[in-house]
Amino acid sequence: ARIYDKFDNKTLIEVNYYPPYLDSTRLRQGKCDPGWTLDDTLCYFYFGAITTYRIAQEMCSS
Repeated sequence: ARIYDKFDNKTLIEVNYYPPYLDSTRLRQGKCDPGWTLDDTLCYFYFGAITTYRIAQEMCSS
């Protein structure tokens, strides 16, 4: 997913993004895709940028 920051739009701040650390335990469990976080029974992904709900849905579906 693309993170938009000051390099795309001068009114935004610069974003330093570091991918999440994936431990081998979570990968073996296979409950969420790599990069996603399991919380109770749902998987979540942190995008690191403000976006609309519609765009977030599109990013999650791709």
